[in-house]
Amino acid sequence: MSPKTKTIETQNSYKIISGSLTIIGKYPTGDTLGFIPNDMEAFGEVYRNHLLMPSPRDGSVSLRFEGIDSPEYNYTSHNQIFSKQARDYLLEQSQFGNVLFKNANDSDYTPVISSKPEKIKAYIACNGIDPHGNPICYVFRGTSKKDGQVLSLTPNELKNSLNYKMLEEGLAYLLTYSSMPASHIDFFRAAAIRAKSLRKNIWSADTTSFFNVTDKSSIAGESSQLIYPKLFRRFIDYYNDKSKGFEGALSDWLKISNKDDMVLPYGSSKEVSISSIIKQRSSTTWFRTDTNYLVFIER
Repeated sequence: MSPKTKTIETQNSYKIISGSLTIIGKYPTGDTLGFIPNDMEAFGEVYRNHLLMPSPRDGSVSLRFEGIDSPEYNYTSHNQIFSKQARDYLLEQSQFGNVLFKNANDSDYTPVISSKPEKIKAYIACNGIDPHGNPICYVFRGTSKKDGQVLSLTPNELKNSLNYKMLEEGLAYLLTYSSMPASHIDFFRAAAIRAKSLRKNIWSADTTSFFNVTDKSSIAGESSQLIYPKLFRRFIDYYNDKSKGFEGALSDWLKISNKDDMVLPYGSSKEVSISSIIKQRSSTTWFRTDTNYLVFIER
């Protein structure tokens, strides 16, 4: 497979790739499942296909769900509240049953050792591979008569995606990038706003706009505060570096660590940095923009 370069003209062009969802030997989360394509060569027209890293064990790839970010499950051994609920709902919506983890009590982050069925027929709509080798895609159960085609997706077609179902249920945050079609962003944003207005699941506990954090335990664990997963990851990495001697606030760390993402606030044509949105005073943090109205700039 040779590398492809995505252009503006192909931004809403998605390759339909059929295969099977699989979780045996995997660590599923609320926005990650294993996928075995019927034909790995089907990724040949996909942007950055040379980065694909199929498993040598079963030929599967780990999917990155377009447009969503579920609460983190085992990010450097740290969990967010609602992470297990999100994972379990995604497994249910995928129609995996009798899922058994290596640790029978599921108290640790352990792989799946059995499920019924072991595989679920599915297809993905993919238009790129992320830097970690994961297909960025919309995920659908069942089969598609359009297998192998490259086509544009309408918002209405996205309603049946597992991505959309997670947003609709309030078990995933909206996470959009500048590479995502504007019509898809608007459609997903509306679903996230509805879930938030109904205080469904994560939205009954979200504290992103204003929270107190003194160490990792403030935002990780079953009795912690729930914040936007991307912000959670930044805080965990920040505290990991603080334990190694870093001195300074999160905003200082973001600027020197190459993790100060650029975003485009809703209705604005001017990009701003995440560090400019965060305000900290002692242990109190304010995130001064609704996360449903941010578009991250693709790196």
